[in-house]
Amino acid sequence: MTHSEAAAFEEAELHACLGRLEEAAADDGGRGRRAAAELLAERQRVVQMLAGAGGPYDPGTGAVVQEELAEDGRREEAEQWRRQEQRVADRAEELVRLVGLADSIAAC
Repeated sequence: MTHSEAAAFEEAELHACLGRLEEAAADDGGRGRRAAAELLAERQRVVQMLAGAGGPYDPGTGAVVQEELAEDGRREEAEQWRRQEQRVADRAEELVRLVGLADSIAAC
């Protein structure tokens, strides 16, 4: 769904909701009309806020997504360091074992 299709869908949903509120207003003494006006005002505020943000959300530049990607990178780097340290420790154990074996052979 493109941004314009999503906007059109959202607009249609808003009008349907406002229509239901208008119908309810006749039964509740005007409270539905106030609710509809408040809903419309809130929607307009959100639309203006998003328009000022430069358009639709792009996860490639979103701060939250970038933060999560950076954390994933730090986690992967830490895991690589842990594996490298384990390889060094394994190699050190192997060398100690070989030195012990060489000492045993030399003692014979």
